[in-house]
Amino acid sequence: MADQKTNRIFKANDDEMVGVEMLAELMDVSLGSVMRDCMPSLPVAALFKQLLQLDPTTEATWAWCVENGTRNIINDLLAQAKEQHWQRLGLTSSTASPTNIEGATKKILTELKGANINSVQLGKAEQDTVYLGFLFEAHKKAQMHEAGYECRRDENGTLTIYKDGVTL
Repeated sequence: MADQKTNRIFKANDDEMVGVEMLAELMDVSLGSVMRDCMPSLPVAALFKQLLQLDPTTEATWAWCVENGTRNIINDLLAQAKEQHWQRLGLTSSTASPTNIEGATKKILTELKGANINSVQLGKAEQDTVYLGFLFEAHKKAQMHEAGYECRRDENGTLTIYKDGVTL
């Protein structure tokens, strides 16, 4: 499913989309808004769908939790996650317009391409701005020799970024 406003592509099978749609409905937001602003992980959406299928009263329980503050907690967590993502892109909540996000993304991609990042990591970063932010942050930390972060060049000069010994 493509999000027309940001030209991002979100890939999910029909079963996964049911869980996402159910979460959006429970939170009283549009599916497009969920995809654009706060896409939950597919495992979370799948878990929500499974809970509702196992116990029909779960929906009432979830609704009660939402009405009693869970929604605020979730919204706070999502706001924090968005703020952290924008910071990784070099933006703030006041500067994180679609145009600025796109510009920051292009700038970071250009910088990573210039560093000759391996094609698998770069390809994933081109498709996923959250991954791009994490990759860029890890690249900067590796350059500063921060513990747990490392850049390794192969025999072709391609750079791969690692966090705690694992490829990002």
